[in-house]
Amino acid sequence: MTWLQNLSAASLADAPPHPMPVPLPIGEIGSAPAVGLPPTTRRRRGIAPNIVMLRGLPLLKPLSDALCSRLAAQSEIQHFARGERVVLQGQRDDALYIFLSGRAYATRTGPTGRDVLYDVLEYGSHIGELGLIDGEAHAATVRCITPCKVLIVPGAEFLTCMAQSPELTQLLTHSLVQRLRHANHRIASLALQDVKARVLSHLHAISSPADGCRILNKPLNRTELAYTVGASREMVSRIVKVLQRQGTLREDADGTTRLFDTAD
Repeated sequence: MTWLQNLSAASLADAPPHPMPVPLPIGEIGSAPAVGLPPTTRRRRGIAPNIVMLRGLPLLKPLSDALCSRLAAQSEIQHFARGERVVLQGQRDDALYIFLSGRAYATRTGPTGRDVLYDVLEYGSHIGELGLIDGEAHAATVRCITPCKVLIVPGAEFLTCMAQSPELTQLLTHSLVQRLRHANHRIASLALQDVKARVLSHLHAISSPADGCRILNKPLNRTELAYTVGASREMVSRIVKVLQRQGTLREDADGTTRLFDTAD
């Protein structure tokens, strides 16, 4: 699996070296020490998943009925409360985690104790695959910002499925490539665009054309937008107000965000 290890290393090497500070009071969801931690302790026993549930997950769609049944027999579903930690930075683990519901932040704690936000995890997001490939510890702590339901797959079982399912390996490889492309795009955006251009570019990318504008069918989360474009929340909020005054951006009462006068 050397080629997959190399791909994993490349995806981490090309990630932005200095993610922006978490633009929210991280103390509200807790923080964690970074390194020198003992191995993960055994979790409380969860609920066994069913095959239909596994089949609905994008990552596991290629699996045969036999492999799905095997994973269902060995995996478990855990419920995590808001603020509860799923994995801890610096710990080694032997499991793949796939989010079934809820939202979580992946954060990293630096030597000075400062937390930075790496990613936002939702349904279908998976973590732990890099550690299964290269044996390294978790690079970030994952903590729930809403109640979450997570499928926990034993590492050995997942690696067995990869060995027996080229389609699964291909899908995971595609996921890692997408992560690498996203990191490259983010690096280029940070280097070549000002904050306003990055905000507009990101909103254009996550919205869909409809009724003469582009629509984002959810409220605009300024914290996550700030993380994505590499700016402070205060700066992003000021830019959003400017776009609203210019008639470029509108936030409707139903939570819909509309973007006008952008190139399709």
